[in-house]
Amino acid sequence: MTLRIFAKNESSLPKIWFYKMKGTNLEVTLGEKYIADKLPKSKSTVFLESRGYLREALSNLFEIEPLEIPIQANPGKPPKLPLGMGYLSISHTIDALVIIWDINKVGIDMERMDRNFNYKSLAKNVFKKKIDEKYYNNRKKDILKRWCSLEAAIKWERGSIFRDIYNWDYFDNNKKIIHKTKNYKVNVFQINFYDWIIAFCSERKILNSSIVCSEF
Repeated sequence: MTLRIFAKNESSLPKIWFYKMKGTNLEVTLGEKYIADKLPKSKSTVFLESRGYLREALSNLFEIEPLEIPIQANPGKPPKLPLGMGYLSISHTIDALVIIWDINKVGIDMERMDRNFNYKSLAKNVFKKKIDEKYYNNRKKDILKRWCSLEAAIKWERGSIFRDIYNWDYFDNNKKIIHKTKNYKVNVFQINFYDWIIAFCSERKILNSSIVCSEF
């Protein structure tokens, strides 16, 4: 197996793949099947399909066989590649999966635009310094975009949504998210893709990025 190693100064854009989740059987390792057997049926199906698509996407990127991708992608943990092969982040809804790869650290989150959630409570408790009542009463989608962006930032940090959600400030005017205590500063990029909102975070200033592969 020959690994494709990327240089740190490579200027290519992040690669983003989008897949509809259909319960498709894809190539996964025996280790991943063993992990799936320990999960509840609903989670097992999602785990196997998402790892199969992850291997398929990276196989095209690195030009090696899917089962030879040296990836660690355990449930509830950010997927990890060996040093020199870049960084990954994934997110899924009930019916779709999004994957991002970049040579630099990156985080991604995706939400359905029709997601039913208490956006007024979220605006008040999480974004209370940024949003007044007049704003959040009329801008449910904007609240969802902010939440999606915060989750992407937490994935960029490799943190926890429950532990770290109040540690980040979102600045809509320049699409930046800043960690209050660690002084991390990351750029936010948002994509409206059919029925989904996708947000990803990077320290890089990326002028544009789009879905490089989508499968419906």
